Amino acid sequence: MDPVFTQITAIALSLLFAAAGLQKLFLRESFRQVLAGYQLLPNRILNLASLVIPMAEITLAACLIFPQTRAIGALAAALLLSVYGFSIWVNLKRGNLSLDCGCQLGQSTQTISQALVYRNVMLASVTLILLIPQSIREITLYDYGAVAFGLVITCLLYAILNTQIANANFIREINT
Repeated sequence: MDPVFTQITAIALSLLFAAAGLQKLFLRESFRQVLAGYQLLPNRILNLASLVIPMAEITLAACLIFPQTRAIGALAAALLLSVYGFSIWVNLKRGNLSLDCGCQLGQSTQTISQALVYRNVMLASVTLILLIPQSIREITLYDYGAVAFGLVITCLLYAILNTQIANANFIREINT
């Protein structure tokens, strides 16, 4: 795989995990309440999980940045995203359609939906792309510009996707 694409993917995912982990740490009680709402963990470990999960996300963010730890970080990140998707899916099957997904703590809440399951599957798949061997070529100044541009586009596309999912959920809630 071209090193420019590898860098865009690794940095974008790293930013996503770092932002998510920091947000969960700073709003730990809100995150703990979201975890409790999923009803997948025993109450006695919710406090610990509300600390361990964000720390794991921050660790994954660091792992994805460095080539030496990128493969293990990518595998762990894909696993964590899959667990998130599975947790949402389980609660959708339970009929918990008004459950806060925990994606936007401190902001307007976003309820779980099948679209969030698909989003997490997509993100896990993209994360696994980092396991593809990178081609060996010299990185040029032009490449750094391409990485910066790619990051901006990737972040904008992700924001648009999340906004579309949140809007669709909001419209669904209004209509029910």
